[in-house]
Amino acid sequence: MPERQVQPGAPTSPRTKIVHFIRHGHSTLNGATDDLLAREGATPEQIGDLFSGKMRVDLQQKFIDLVADPVHVDSELTDKGKAEAAALRAELARSGVVDRVEVVLVSPNRRTLQTAAIALKDTCTRICNTSVARGHPIEGHIHTMVATDLWREFGGVLMVGNHRSPASHLTAGYPSVDFSRIAEVDPMREREAPRSPEIGARAWNALMLLVGRDEREMIVVTHGGVLGIGVFEHDRVEWVGPPLTVHDIHNCAVLSVEMTHTVGQRTVWLRALGPTAQPSKL
Repeated sequence: MPERQVQPGAPTSPRTKIVHFIRHGHSTLNGATDDLLAREGATPEQIGDLFSGKMRVDLQQKFIDLVADPVHVDSELTDKGKAEAAALRAELARSGVVDRVEVVLVSPNRRTLQTAAIALKDTCTRICNTSVARGHPIEGHIHTMVATDLWREFGGVLMVGNHRSPASHLTAGYPSVDFSRIAEVDPMREREAPRSPEIGARAWNALMLLVGRDEREMIVVTHGGVLGIGVFEHDRVEWVGPPLTVHDIHNCAVLSVEMTHTVGQRTVWLRALGPTAQPSKL
């Protein structure tokens, strides 16, 4: 099934959504990156310099070699990442987000799926109960999350750490996730690079996917690069007030925004709503 987009002839009044972006928890690829930075005397903030072209050349090559190592294909959460997701679950419940969110969109990488399964268990239970209360028929499992490749991390032939598993390998482990909108084989293995035209186009389509949905408040479980570079710095995104940047994005961080778009216009307006929920210090 193709991703739903805003269709020509749709109402032209502004559509405003509340979107809670969540970055996945600490992954095995993050752990390997932490080790590399420690050996090189570098800081986590310098990873963002890779995408701006400011990272020193030798460190850049070592990082590229790291993410190209097949051992990191579709990396999973570490024990630290699972603890971060569990702490986030409690914070989301206290913040009230659990009671308001109408849909969860998730990148179909294992680290994002695992984060969503742990941190959003209460949210998905409420969505399921609401669906039953509205009389929706139950055929097997109710899908409370929707997988979409639009919110994946950068792909490309060298970024094997960001490649995903075949869809058929994921469905059994995540029965509450609707995988019908993604292809069996990862479509991003052979293309895309940070700041490439493909990333900009995909980020825009990802935003239009949110705009085109009926729900007003939603959660998107995604990745730091595509969020910080692809969306927050997109040339068709305008910020009302101080912008969020790649340096605001940490493992299991919740970055909440008010998003406004008028069909036919080439701009999405974002306003940061502050940290709706942050995981406790671990």
